[in-house]
Amino acid sequence: MPAGYQGVDRSGDWYICAAMQTGAIEAPKRIEDLHVRRDLVASLLLRTLAFADQLSGAAVETRLGLPFETLQPLIEEFQKTQ
Repeated sequence: MPAGYQGVDRSGDWYICAAMQTGAIEAPKRIEDLHVRRDLVASLLLRTLAFADQLSGAAVETRLGLPFETLQPLIEEFQKTQ
C-alpha cells in the first residue's frame, strides 16, 4: 500500500494525501477533551436535535462524530432547563 496519494484538484493545484492510521486517536470522554468551547458543542448539539424529529443516542453519535457519553452531560443540562 502506498504511503500517500498524489493528485490534482479541480483548480489544477497538486495535493498529497498522507495515509491515515485508523484507531490512532482516542475518542474524547469529556467535552473538555475536545479543546473547543462548551457553548459551541452545545449549539451544534441543539441544532442537530432541532432539525431532526427524533434521534437515538447512536444517531447523535453518528451525526456529530462524538461518543454519546461525551454529549450526555449537555443533554442532561438541556433537560433540566426545560
